[in-house]
Parts: sequence; structure tokens; C-alpha cells
Amino acid sequence: MGHRALDEFTHAYIEAALFTESAESPPSGGQPLDKNYGESDITDESLAVIDAQCEKFQQLYGDVIDAATCRQGQYSNREMAGHDFWMTRNGHGVGFWDGDWSPQDLADQLDEGAKKFGEAHLDVGDDGAIHYEDPDYDRSLRAAATTTRYSSGGGGVRTHCGRCGAALQFAGAGGMRCPVHWYDYK
Repeated sequence: MGHRALDEFTHAYIEAALFTESAESPPSGGQPLDKNYGESDITDESLAVIDAQCEKFQQLYGDVIDAATCRQGQYSNREMAGHDFWMTRNGHGVGFWDGDWSPQDLADQLDEGAKKFGEAHLDVGDDGAIHYEDPDYDRSLRAAATTTRYSSGGGGVRTHCGRCGAALQFAGAGGMRCPVHWYDYK
């Protein structure tokens, strides 16, 4: 893989994703992915996007995670935060908001931050590998990039992802790329 070694936050995020997603969609649900699949079944491309999103959340909210207290004592704050990042962004019945994090104002910041990333899903592809999907980002990012003028350092323009607020990076041929979602703006 061409990305950093996964940290405990990201491992917990993936564990929560595999636990909540299913390989089939019958009316009764389906088998959770973690029954038959593991982290090693996720494509490298998908792991890179997961890693980038988890890294970005920690960059934005790491100080809040460290300042808060999580009552789930058998796990570190970073592990619980990775788990709750997945659960909250996908609207599951647990997450930063459910009372395990305190003080409440810090839990609220984490909850709001996770929701800004929108929903994401895992899916087993025809190749038998697990792919990471974010069905809303393509549409929402295309319409939501924002440009900010700034005056420090001689002035300039900075363009930000409308979904997560990350500063876009140059991606060749005059395009820009969100370092969190890996979406290319043209």
C-alpha cells in the first residue's frame, strides 16, 4: 500500500464498518461483513481513502478527542473515536452523541464534525474484494467547493472542499484535489 501504516483510530473505524455493513441486502438484513471478511479484504485504493478520511478527522478534531473522556474504559479514546466516527457519520444508533463522551460540549463537536463527512459504505465487488463507497460525495463536492481570498504572505486564493473544509491541493492539468475524499475538481 502506498499510504501510512494504519493507526488505532483507523483500525477501529474499519472494524466498526465491517461490523455494521452486510454482504447482502435481503429484507431481513444479511450477514455482517466481519463474519466472512477482514481488513485485508479491502482494496488498497479503498484503504487509502479510509486512511485519508480518518487522518483528516484526527487532524481536525484530535485535540477534542484528547481533551474529552470516553467511558468505554477497555478502549483508548482514539479507538473509541474511530469507532464512533463511523457510527456517527452513518447514522447508527450509537456514536459520539450517545452519552459515552464527556463533557457534552466536546461530544457535540465530535458529533457535528463526523456528520460533516457524510455517509460512507463498504460493498463487496464482483472481484470479491471490499470497496469503500461514498454515494453522496461526488455530487455534493462538485457543487460545494468554496474559494477564500487571503492577504497573509502577499495574498492569494485558497479553495476548500465544501464537504469537509480541507484546503484543496493541485492535482495536475489545472485541477484541484480534496486530500480527504480524493475527489478531483476540474
